[in-house]
Amino acid sequence: MSLNRKDFEIIRLVSVEKIKLKELASNFKTTDRNIRYSIDNINHYLKVISSKDKIEVINGVIKINRNENLIERFCGEENRFNYMFSKEEREEYIVITILFQDRISLKKLESYFQVSTTTLRKDLKEIDKNLEKYQLCIKNYLGELSIVGNEKKLRHLKMIYALKYMYLNAGKINYVSDLFFFQKDILLILKKYLEKQDAYKCFEILKTFEKKLDIAFEKEFKNIIYIYLVITFERIEKGYVILKKNNSEFLKNTLYYKVIQKDIFKNNGVYMYEALHLSEYFLSGYNSENFYEDRFLIDSFICKLLSVLKDIKIRNLINNREFLEEVIEYLRAAIYRVKNNFILNSEIKLDEIENKIFIEILQYKIKMNTYLNEPLRDEEFMMISRIIYKHLIKQKKEKIKLKEVIQIIQKNSKNCYSDLIAKELLELYPNLIENDIDFKKQLGLLDIVTEKNIKFTRCVDIKELIDLSFNDLYDNSFIELEFTESIHKMLEDKKYDYLDSENMIIFYGKELKYKKELGVSIFFNESVMKIDDKKIKYLILLSNVDEYNYLGVSRDLQKIIESVKFKELEKLNSEKDVMRKFEEVIQGGASGL
Repeated sequence: MSLNRKDFEIIRLVSVEKIKLKELASNFKTTDRNIRYSIDNINHYLKVISSKDKIEVINGVIKINRNENLIERFCGEENRFNYMFSKEEREEYIVITILFQDRISLKKLESYFQVSTTTLRKDLKEIDKNLEKYQLCIKNYLGELSIVGNEKKLRHLKMIYALKYMYLNAGKINYVSDLFFFQKDILLILKKYLEKQDAYKCFEILKTFEKKLDIAFEKEFKNIIYIYLVITFERIEKGYVILKKNNSEFLKNTLYYKVIQKDIFKNNGVYMYEALHLSEYFLSGYNSENFYEDRFLIDSFICKLLSVLKDIKIRNLINNREFLEEVIEYLRAAIYRVKNNFILNSEIKLDEIENKIFIEILQYKIKMNTYLNEPLRDEEFMMISRIIYKHLIKQKKEKIKLKEVIQIIQKNSKNCYSDLIAKELLELYPNLIENDIDFKKQLGLLDIVTEKNIKFTRCVDIKELIDLSFNDLYDNSFIELEFTESIHKMLEDKKYDYLDSENMIIFYGKELKYKKELGVSIFFNESVMKIDDKKIKYLILLSNVDEYNYLGVSRDLQKIIESVKFKELEKLNSEKDVMRKFEEVIQGGASGL
């Protein structure tokens, strides 16, 4: 009988410590008898290496004399030809070999696995089926195998497999240890692959980013992006250059793109889309940009999160500006990690209270994820739970109550300017005083919208409608004239901040420098217009210069969109009536008309 993976794992486990037979059977989800069969099989092959060493079962406990050299020999070359590969092991070896050696012959694989051509062809068929989700396939040319297809997906797949066996630590590549002989063969393939690449160049790129952007990437992200950079330059060197990117207009405005295009690709236009693609990957690690894609959806998610916190009795964070800013910053990068299938923390360990928060939030996971194009994974919800707990602890630290200090001053002063005194105290003792006075209440929709900002029109062209909205914001000094170019470009590229099934479109624009003040313009159009086969009747144009206050506006807009339909608001046929309905929904929590 041949050896298999389970046999190797058993001998390694029992060589470390004594273990009960039932416990071992439970670990492998099998029976005691099956484990005994495996032990007999292992002992059969141990005899060849050492006549005096064997695994014994005494009173239900499995043990073997500790001998590291013996175990190393047993799991190494000694049993190479006695090993029977599982189907999954053969498939992994084949894919990694082709990806990192570019091609391999069928004959070599048959010899290595000691299987028939029929078995190998079945494996290749199964591999092809799994590669379909990456838009890739195996090509067989005169008995030589290669993987072809979507270039972006191919690079990502190479990264996933490389990360299983290597990792970056303290500026050096390290490799996974305690491997079986065939995994050591895989490691040898990966090491040979890396020897041909410019590893130093990729280290320097990471340093450049951290220095120029004044940030520090998490070590988990450094590990991922380093491997991906190596693979990217290897593919470019072989002539495989990315020539398109869906969200290019957004990415061109990011600082990452500017640094990558200038410092890495020396402003060579040939590599523009390579620079854009890498920009998106870097956004997965740290997004310091104050604008980002799918903004209304992400902000709607945050608004729903705040509602969930209220439901689970964590109300004291809802208006905590520092907490909101950290969650927004975290989500900016998280949406790109999900989009690009990056997993930074595969084994997050929450403490008891963090886990309790996570379990409570998880009940609302499906509902919250409906707001996002790329649903968040449990990993992201765990990290959000950790951020929540961090700010709860911060709030609980004993501090001087600002209200109490002000009351004391008021009692003993004839002319007291409370706001000025409070601000001065906070500046002098920022770590001692708890700010329980909200000097500037978070603005909402009702703070920035009036009847003048709500209009009923009869436009037949979307550009005409947008220009009317521009004029409204410009006349009220919310935007600069140049802001119009940003929106026109978004319209041309069919990139909208929000477009829903109720014929409504929302724009924020990407150029912050052309926005002067937080403002909104809302248009109800009599006729239906079309954008990319989508019908449009209602337009909302927002000028945002303050994330904290903008989030309050976003929360109110979300409440209106979910509570009342715009087609129902349109029936009111009066700016005054629409304004009254806005007030009713936002202030009174109305559920409909």
